[in-house]
Amino acid sequence: MTQIVGRVPRGHVVRAEGKTKIIWVRIRKRKKRGLAQNKPFVTAGDGKHREFVPGKEIAVTETTCNIFRLLNRSGIPTHYHKKINADTYLISLLDMIPIEIVVRRKAFGSYLKRNSHEAEGTTFAQPLVEFFYKNDTMSDPMMIWQPEHQCFRLYHPHEPPEERGAIGDLKAGLDPLIPRNEAEIERLEVIAIEAFLVLEEAFKHVGITLVDFKIECGYDQDRRLYIGDQIDGDSCRLWMGGDKSKAVDKDRYRNIVKQGRVPTPEERALIIGDYQRIATMASSFGLMGL
Repeated sequence: MTQIVGRVPRGHVVRAEGKTKIIWVRIRKRKKRGLAQNKPFVTAGDGKHREFVPGKEIAVTETTCNIFRLLNRSGIPTHYHKKINADTYLISLLDMIPIEIVVRRKAFGSYLKRNSHEAEGTTFAQPLVEFFYKNDTMSDPMMIWQPEHQCFRLYHPHEPPEERGAIGDLKAGLDPLIPRNEAEIERLEVIAIEAFLVLEEAFKHVGITLVDFKIECGYDQDRRLYIGDQIDGDSCRLWMGGDKSKAVDKDRYRNIVKQGRVPTPEERALIIGDYQRIATMASSFGLMGL
């Protein structure tokens, strides 16, 4: 059931709604463009935990718009066109590929659960790319390409692949948006790494280490590939001065949830403060000669 929060854009209807964002399209218009509107919620655990954080929608919109402007200016195609107001921006409508593409510079998070032999915080000389199938009921399993079978094999995201073994296969024929071969997989990897390197350099200029990020991509009507969704403190791990104890991303909320409790009023203030801090940093990206 749709749970719309905030103002409804005049003459628009909902095309899609997720945990933290709504996509709107105009009524009776050719649907090549739409509006992305953020919600004032932070979530964790595949949406099992959800907290109302007033002001978050404004901060993440500011962050995403500035990041997408930087990527577009750097020659990396995104669906972003322009900011409309404090929580809404204009986008090209895409057929989204149901894959979360994670790029890592350091060993952290779920990577360590799958690779317990690695030391926390190990820096990868080259960014590491991983694919996860967007499927909440399967807890977004990890995808590993099997060239001999021309399909992805799925594995539990928080265990070494050899521990439980494959939990299923994903063939391109089941979804036309799933990569069908090595060339399409490489296109996703290349655009993700290019975007990561641009943002890594941008955050470095403001004293922040980009530990990892998660993006999603999609195709337009001519099968051209773009980065879609959004990029903000929910999808990036950001450490001030490279110190994990000074994280300014969603890990603050994740850690509270892992303790089995809800944030206190003081912790809510810190959470929104993190989002606002990231927005302020991202606002400087337009001044950088990157």
